[in-house]
Formats: sequence, structure tokens, C-alpha cells
Amino acid sequence: MKRMILILSGSILLTYCGSSETNNEIAEAQKAQEEEVAGVTLYALKDETTEVKWTAFKLTDKIGVNGKFESVQVELTTSEFTSVAELMTGAKMTISTVSTSTGDAERDGKIKNQFFGTMKDGGETIVGTITAAQGETSGTANVSIEMNGMQYVQPFEWKYENNVVIMKATIEVDNWSAGESLGALNKVCSELHKGPDGKSVLWPDVEVVVNFRVVETYVTL
Repeated sequence: MKRMILILSGSILLTYCGSSETNNEIAEAQKAQEEEVAGVTLYALKDETTEVKWTAFKLTDKIGVNGKFESVQVELTTSEFTSVAELMTGAKMTISTVSTSTGDAERDGKIKNQFFGTMKDGGETIVGTITAAQGETSGTANVSIEMNGMQYVQPFEWKYENNVVIMKATIEVDNWSAGESLGALNKVCSELHKGPDGKSVLWPDVEVVVNFRVVETYVTL
């Protein structure tokens, strides 16, 4: 009986010793494997995917009118970046206002001619440069926007999900002294901007959404 107990004890001791050695070997193997596959994710802009959408508001009840710019050119400081915020910082967007589209050709013509067309610089382009971006997958960004011969830094909120950067802000056209242009547009659309109260209203605040797609590439070190 004593002999059997000694044999069982020895077997248990050997089992524990073997398990410890095996665990150490597994840990070392895993560590070596991790070191082998260690790398960095690089981020790049997917060509010709940038969208700039906007929502303007009319009537006293503030009814939204949706639109977008069909032509947006983007320039980056380089082709690949180690973070999304790094990719965003320094990005320059040149928007052609002639590409304005709301789904209504007559309305588009009025916006191009009476709003953008009456601006001091001719209103053919809007240039936005992201001067700073904070955060990893979400945060804030400052965008220097040139319009109506003026420059104003507009704060944006941004987030990154499903390989898409989404930037949002509500801008005030008065920050670019574009009140006269807004008035000119409201004048030619006066009847269309009247609500049940009989007042013709075109609001100076516009919601803006910028989307651009990103390509991720994992590079081993």
C-alpha cells in the first residue's frame, strides 16, 4: 500500500514538473511568434471617395434641404500614415461649387449663381485644410476654410469606423461675411422659403458632413 502511494505521488510530481516545462515552452514560443509578426498599421486615403454633404434650412419651422458637392479634390502631405489623425492633419480639400447638387436643377442653378456667384472671390471654389486633429478613433479637428475671400477656422467632430472617417460641423455663413450672398439667394427663392406664417426665411447655419474612405495595410517590422 505504501509502495502504491509512493508511485502515485511520484507520478503526480512528474506530471506537475512536465506541465511547468511545457507551459514555459509554450509561452516562449508564443512570445517568439508575436515578435515575428510585430508590425504597424499604415493608413492611406482611398482615391476619389471623399464626399462633402450639407443641409441648409428654410422656413420659420427650419425645414432641411439636403445637398452635396460632386467634385472634391484632396491633397495629402504624403501617401501613408501611422494613424488616422496623422492622415487627416494637413489634408487639403478643394471643392468646386459648380458641382453643387440637390436633386433639383433649378434650385442648383440659383445656389450656384445667387449664393456662390455673388461672393467677392467669385465663389468658384471652397478650400478646406485640416490644420489639426486630435484623438485615435474619434475626436476633434480644426479646419481652415477659405470662402468669399475670407479664412475662418471651423471646429469639427470626427470619428473613424468601418474604414470611413466621418467629420461633422454646423457652420455659420456669417463667419465668412456671406450674409449678402445668403440674402441674394433668399430673394430669388422668396416664395419657396415662405411657411404658414408668411415669412420668407433662409437660415444662416448649415450642417456639413465630410466622409472619406481609408485603406488599412498591416506591415510587419
